[in-house]
Amino acid sequence: MILNRERSRLPILLVAVLLGLLAVLAALQYRWLGQISEAESVRLKSRLVDDTRRFSEDFNREIQLGYYGFQLHSKAFLEEENTEFAKRWAYWTQNAAFPELIEEAYFYKSGDEPSLLKFDQAKDRFTAQDWTDRTLAVKKQIDSGTKLQPVIGDPLALVVPVFEETDDIEHVIVRTKRMIHTVDNRGAIDLADKYGHLILLLDRKELTEKLLPGLIGKYFSGSESADYSLAVLDQSGSQIFSNGNSNVTTADATTRIFDLRPGTFTFFAERSPNPEKTAESSKAQLVFTERIENRNVSTVRGREGNVPRTDDSVVDVNIVGTANPNVTVFESNGVPVGGLWTLKVQHNDGSLDQFVANTRNRNLAVSFGILGLLAVSTVLIFVSSQRAKRLAQNQLDFVSAVSHEFRTPLAVIYSAGENLSDGVVADRGKISEYGALIKKEGRKLSGMVEQILEFAGARSGRRKYDFREIDAAEMVEKALEECRPQLDESGFEVETEIASGLPAIRGDEKALTQAVQNLISNAWKYSNGSRWLKVSVANGDERVKIAVEDRGIGISQKDRKHLFEPFFRSRTVVDEQISGNGLGLSLVKQIVDAHQGEISVESEPGKGSRFEIRLSASRER
Repeated sequence: MILNRERSRLPILLVAVLLGLLAVLAALQYRWLGQISEAESVRLKSRLVDDTRRFSEDFNREIQLGYYGFQLHSKAFLEEENTEFAKRWAYWTQNAAFPELIEEAYFYKSGDEPSLLKFDQAKDRFTAQDWTDRTLAVKKQIDSGTKLQPVIGDPLALVVPVFEETDDIEHVIVRTKRMIHTVDNRGAIDLADKYGHLILLLDRKELTEKLLPGLIGKYFSGSESADYSLAVLDQSGSQIFSNGNSNVTTADATTRIFDLRPGTFTFFAERSPNPEKTAESSKAQLVFTERIENRNVSTVRGREGNVPRTDDSVVDVNIVGTANPNVTVFESNGVPVGGLWTLKVQHNDGSLDQFVANTRNRNLAVSFGILGLLAVSTVLIFVSSQRAKRLAQNQLDFVSAVSHEFRTPLAVIYSAGENLSDGVVADRGKISEYGALIKKEGRKLSGMVEQILEFAGARSGRRKYDFREIDAAEMVEKALEECRPQLDESGFEVETEIASGLPAIRGDEKALTQAVQNLISNAWKYSNGSRWLKVSVANGDERVKIAVEDRGIGISQKDRKHLFEPFFRSRTVVDEQISGNGLGLSLVKQIVDAHQGEISVESEPGKGSRFEIRLSASRER
């Protein structure tokens, strides 16, 4: 007994251990996915920042190429001396990635007698031009008296200061916070007088329809980068460009574009658009001196090197080459030095953090779903194995019960036949009594065999029902008549209550009669000496209700849920040694289900039971 108990507990312990391991694995999975998500978030943010930075650098490079490529001294803008500017314009048109970015070029000569010249591309020279709304707007900002920005937002234009031609200077001096320092500490230099301004009107359509979409295709068209929305905002915060996706509200990355800070200007200032640049000038040395707070940084380099970067707000730069003297002066003041427009990048899920969180949640859902399926499968396998074990035990009990049930009538038949054949019984009355006994036991044996065959046929699905219109009252009466000899012999009081005017039902009369017989036989078998049963037929809710009620041993609540399972017999029945094979009620349930009906039971241990079959009334009258 102890060994069997330990064996029954072992599967439960194994299932508990397996479920515990799945729970531990789920916790580890949650932790690992969290770590993977954090690493992925860092990687995606780093890549996004890098792509945004390179996007900004490429955009700024195109603008800076135009700004620094057209920086010339005053002589180049005299009417008879436009050759140098024409060369620059031709070089820009032929070599720039977006030559139509600069829509028109004007020269505004300030002073006592201001004038406006427009570069005529057909004649390669500047000619007099009347003022337009766009050029007047630029002139107004130039004449405002404040520090002029290199980039103007409305109208969109680059404004390059033009200075009087001066002697050669071989130094670059960056003045920060109104301080001027030179590499050899010779003090401040005097900048040339301002001669006028070169106005380069930019084509906004070229920017928004070619330059920006081209950069988006370059940096934000990959498998991961395509999930981002981009927007460009002007100084007032109004959106002037987007890539057509959802509005950018909370940016994952932000940078300024239209950046002309001097930290990058030397590359363009030294990149001569003149292909005839001499070898002597290419070997010249450039000295760069920068003042940042209380620290001096000096760099001496060749023309292919880099220079320190500064982000100060007020910067004046003076550059002169060694061959063909050229003066360039860069002026800036305030935010526009860092970029006139703002580029914002946002993930389409709302933010990059939200995307990572959504990805993590999806991975967790899939992982927990798989682990959940494993857990459910384990439990189902355990339950199925327990049910199979219980079914196997019920089958063994069935074999044992059937063997016992068969043995009794067979023994009686064998004994009676032997007595008759040996001539032990000679009296005619006794012979008749023995014949009746053999007939009775044979009928019982035949009934058990028939019941087993009916059950086997129903379980295999091969049983065919003959559905037709039948009278429920007549069917119940027939079932009672079949059981009458058995009931009368036991002295049973049978009470019937059959309503009049019952509707017909559609079903197999033989099968339904057998079902009612089984209920009556059970009432007789489990009567516990009460010798009373009641059979009633009633009509209600378009259904015919057939009930069989007794005052027998009753059924416990625990056994009630297994009552209609095949081979099931309660422990009380087994202990009371009441004959049976556990198939009767299962067969009744199968017959009722085949007729799309319902069967229910009400019972209380020691007080009896009431079984009720409910069948739908036939709609055909």
